[in-house]
Amino acid sequence: MAIEKLTLLALADTMLAAEASLASQLAACTRVFDAPQPWAPQVCAALLERTGDNFHYFSRQEIADILLQLLVPARAQSDADANDAEDDADADFDSAPLVTDLPPVRRYCIDPPIRPPQADWLAALGLPPLHSVGALAAWLDEPVGALAWLADQWRVPRDEQTRLQHYHYRWVPKRSGGLRLIEIPKARLRRIQQTILRQILDLAPPHAAAHGFRRGRSSVTHAALHAGRQTVVRMDLKGFFPVSNMRASSRCLKNWATRIKWPACWRGCA
Repeated sequence: MAIEKLTLLALADTMLAAEASLASQLAACTRVFDAPQPWAPQVCAALLERTGDNFHYFSRQEIADILLQLLVPARAQSDADANDAEDDADADFDSAPLVTDLPPVRRYCIDPPIRPPQADWLAALGLPPLHSVGALAAWLDEPVGALAWLADQWRVPRDEQTRLQHYHYRWVPKRSGGLRLIEIPKARLRRIQQTILRQILDLAPPHAAAHGFRRGRSSVTHAALHAGRQTVVRMDLKGFFPVSNMRASSRCLKNWATRIKWPACWRGCA
């Protein structure tokens, strides 16, 4: 890992242990490098603007990534050049040079990050306190390093059947014709999925209009709502599961977790 990224991780640790105000974040920068930095006011202000009220719900990795983006030359170009650089906004920031050379870290933070209190409605759900990837791994009774593997972040090609894959695959005929691919999780992944389902997702109230896969509801209870209507429109999403890839699922969960101010490990570990 580049020394700049390690430096920004140390800076992120100190920032997350401080209040989400410009004065506190500037003081955090000064504390890490043991001297004020000329770029700190602009970068700290942009960081707070980007994270908003959810600052302390971001992980150290996410804060470091944002800081790295803010310190890339493309972010400091004039308005005339900014449009030309827009296409490169998703470039590999780890390999891009910084606006200024970062000084060496003089102080590391050993204080835990600030954890804002949960909203009353969220606290009432009794969800497990999973404030880090380590806490998530311990709760699932799995090694930390196994989480990325179980999430298929380095999965083998889908058209190959190997012991590294976490699913069994089976084709079954559709009533309307054709075949449907059934992906059956293997025992280890199924245990983890059931733990998350029973101890997290089942505790979060679904939308009142949802009838599928809910206890006490079924296709019959859903159909009853439309009985006697003059017109009923029925729609289906074609190929929903095959086209729902990991990137789309991760983005959906991240947006949902940010909206309800979920702990950072649920927004950023996938």
